[in-house]
Amino acid sequence: TASDLDQIMPGNLLGFSEEDGESVLATFGMIAVDLYGPLGQKLQLAEGKPAKISISIPAALQSNAPERIPLWYFDEDLGIWMEEGEAVLENGQYVGEVSHFSFWNCDAPFPVIHMSGSVYWQDLGNPMGSVKIRLTVQNSSIAATGYSDLAGVFEGDIPSGEALFLDVFDLCGDLVYSAEIGPFSADVVLDPI
Repeated sequence: TASDLDQIMPGNLLGFSEEDGESVLATFGMIAVDLYGPLGQKLQLAEGKPAKISISIPAALQSNAPERIPLWYFDEDLGIWMEEGEAVLENGQYVGEVSHFSFWNCDAPFPVIHMSGSVYWQDLGNPMGSVKIRLTVQNSSIAATGYSDLAGVFEGDIPSGEALFLDVFDLCGDLVYSAEIGPFSADVVLDPI
């Protein structure tokens, strides 16, 4: 629920599982775990010795939290979240076992489609480069952000079949455009904004 989630977590909530392939992820909680020895050496769990983790679910997300949810770790080499195991809802927390320490995330996966669009300054007609674009699933508080390129173009994978709010923020962080879009069931190119 952090307003700066896109700045404090790795990746862009794109996940991969052996069973479902690529998915957009809706996070219900995330932790980063690093352990160090007395001489500063980075430690990991011994092979075959998993650790139990508990991840608190923010109050705003508890009413939508499923009883069981996949666990995902961030693969720094691939730059993507990988599914490994699951967590169970217990007293407002997700509890599960992990085989190593890194970033761990409790996420509901959604099938994806590709969306692209472009944003322009209304008075100048010039592209709005490097501005924040936020998409929020309408029936929840699940949101993701990205940035337009210097040509004003933004693109990425979005959940299929979900109605969304699209918000555009100027370089000062002020909301300058908001619209309801979708749901979409196939790849889509939005009309210029």
